[in-house]
Amino acid sequence: MTEETKQYLAQAGIRADQALERFMGNETLFERFLKKFPQDPNYSILLEGMEERDEKKAFSAAHTLKGVAGNLSIQPVMEAASKLTECLRESGHLDEAAKLLPQLKEAYENAVTMINLL
Repeated sequence: MTEETKQYLAQAGIRADQALERFMGNETLFERFLKKFPQDPNYSILLEGMEERDEKKAFSAAHTLKGVAGNLSIQPVMEAASKLTECLRESGHLDEAAKLLPQLKEAYENAVTMINLL
């Protein structure tokens, strides 16, 4: 992976060097998983759960999205999903969690746009 690519990914908050440590330096494997991120269903499931006011569904999807983004070092998505996860961990906080959703949407859309341009 070139330094140019790493800098490009950094614009979306994707810390390629950090992720590559998790992937034991295997750039091909990291890129393959990174390019699969936009197809991960958890973001859509989270939005559905929020729309349906299903706290368990939204919590589970936010928690899984946080883990996936964390493993790929997509920092802004991981941090926003983490805030949502913590908010949804206790029932009755769905309206409060909904206020955090725009931050996640922006981070997610920015990351996906950058990944799709790879």
